[in-house]
Amino acid sequence: MISKFKALLKKKNDTFIGIIDEDGVGLSQFEDECSMTFSFIAYIKNNGEVQEKEAVVHKIIPSLEYNVEDLEPLSIVKLTGIEEDLEFQKRIHLESIIKTDVSNDLLNEVLKKRTTEISIEIFDIGVFIKDRISNNFESQVSWNGKNISLSFSEDVDQEEFRKNAKDLLDNSKEWSSKFSNKISEILLPIKNETWREEDEDIISEDEIVRRIQLTSITFYSSEEFEAWFSDDNIFYGHFVNVDGNINGTLQNPSLSG
Repeated sequence: MISKFKALLKKKNDTFIGIIDEDGVGLSQFEDECSMTFSFIAYIKNNGEVQEKEAVVHKIIPSLEYNVEDLEPLSIVKLTGIEEDLEFQKRIHLESIIKTDVSNDLLNEVLKKRTTEISIEIFDIGVFIKDRISNNFESQVSWNGKNISLSFSEDVDQEEFRKNAKDLLDNSKEWSSKFSNKISEILLPIKNETWREEDEDIISEDEIVRRIQLTSITFYSSEEFEAWFSDDNIFYGHFVNVDGNINGTLQNPSLSG
């Protein structure tokens, strides 16, 4: 590892112009080391051709107070650094930021395509818009009189999704009962035995069913999905998620966030 780092130090810095992705800049700390990371969705190295692939930009920084306010998502930035080919990704070890909010004709075309809305209409369900961060297609649908988010991965067969999602929506009352029973069975004893404050009353099955509400369903394959629920602060702001299969099988719920 040390020899690899020394080899990088001997390399000459290159100049890069790139588009920061929708996630923007992330700051993190591991033990005493702080770092800044963001990803390019496309970039130009040393006035070469446009590379329309991801490159992770990384820099060790003094603290988490490091100023990154000019590094906006979907903006173009010019910087110097050293490119490294890793097994599954390109990495750029950032030396310095030269300029933010750069205009470049070639990258502007890439950015235009990136920000153009992509939609798919699924018959009998609705219009689904592509989320550029998750790459899922998402729409708002009615579930027992309330709106929820329904989405599917771009890898899912659309006709299979339409058939199975329609079955889920047409039988929403039965599925709601399945979700409620599973959540009550697993999470009610956990709440009352280990997640209750000293002055907090024991909650009933009716209360946990009433308060934990479905917010979204995502299909990651044509038959398998993940349902997400808000907890109404029963578990102090954690989300409840339940993996399921269109055949009626539900996994035990878990807490996230």
